[in-house]
Amino acid sequence: MRPIVLQFASYPDNSNRKKRTLMETTDQKKADGMPTLSEEWYRMLIENTHDIVYSFNKEGIFEYLSPSWERVMGLPVTETIGKSIHEQVHPDDLAASRDYLEKTLLTGLPQEEFEIRLQHNDGKWRYFTTSYVPVRDKSGAIISLFGSAKHITKRKEADERELQIRQNMETFFNADNDFLFVLDLQGNIITTNNKVLDHLNYTLDELVGKSILEIHPPEYKERAVHIMQQIINNQTNQCLLPIMTRSGEYIPVETRLSRGLWNGEPAFFGVTKDLSDIKFSEEKFSKAFQINPSACMISDSNTSQIVDVNEIFCTELGFEKSEVIGKTIYEIGLLDQETIDQIFKDEQESGKIINRLTDIRTNEGAVRHVYISSEMISL
Repeated sequence: MRPIVLQFASYPDNSNRKKRTLMETTDQKKADGMPTLSEEWYRMLIENTHDIVYSFNKEGIFEYLSPSWERVMGLPVTETIGKSIHEQVHPDDLAASRDYLEKTLLTGLPQEEFEIRLQHNDGKWRYFTTSYVPVRDKSGAIISLFGSAKHITKRKEADERELQIRQNMETFFNADNDFLFVLDLQGNIITTNNKVLDHLNYTLDELVGKSILEIHPPEYKERAVHIMQQIINNQTNQCLLPIMTRSGEYIPVETRLSRGLWNGEPAFFGVTKDLSDIKFSEEKFSKAFQINPSACMISDSNTSQIVDVNEIFCTELGFEKSEVIGKTIYEIGLLDQETIDQIFKDEQESGKIINRLTDIRTNEGAVRHVYISSEMISL
């Protein structure tokens, strides 16, 4: 028999001719005892689709399986026909599978697709989404169910990997001891870590969408706006303004921001370090420095510039703080250059000097014989 080709596009405005051609072809095939064109087409579609096409009776016994069953599940179709679908279902999915079947039989209506795991011939579980519809006899009674199942194991594994990565990142995000903020490019809060919520005493819902400026004290608002604008314009990446808890407590911090992507959108990532402990240590050092009964001075080891002096230094040597801060030891005439160079050299070699007898000069030029102790510190 010669092949029959239906060229529907050749007669776009002649629907009667199109129907007649199809009817003539179908009638001729029926007369010849051959499958109709639609039967052949559906059979070709079912046998070549990647999805598993199946039918089973009301008890869940397979009556038909497309060839893709063997390709996907590694089980011969002939060995599976006559067995219950429930034999292949994961134990944790069995109740849902039975409920789905019972609901379809009870309502007589198709249900939304659901996810199910079936056991491969290698013993591992494969993920599918599936749905089926009732098939009725001439009297309208349901005699079987016809459906399809899409293999989604690779997609499911990819989703689970992505979920695991997100969970790992969230754990890491919330384990960090710093305050972490994610902001949009306008400075509005997208999310934070738990440290922010716990210490500032806010819920995430209360912070999301708010400007980061709102967690700074009101009196710093103008400076905060200026710094945020500099950050947006890539002029700085640092902010040293304190943040404030819900109750109004100030927390000294240092914030550094960098740009990146969050959920595919441009964002700022803010790492805010709590300086409370450092400030506390500095305060303790400052108090010990100021009440020390000996004259004390802090100077920069690189430039010899004086950073700070205590009250005894001023009263004993006749200086005002304003006269010495920012100047070098040599400029105020405290020590001659040779002595200064020798002290710095010995400090670099041994790290410190203890009770070295030295001559120093007061602001009035009087010479004092003193013992000097010096040690390198980091500030």
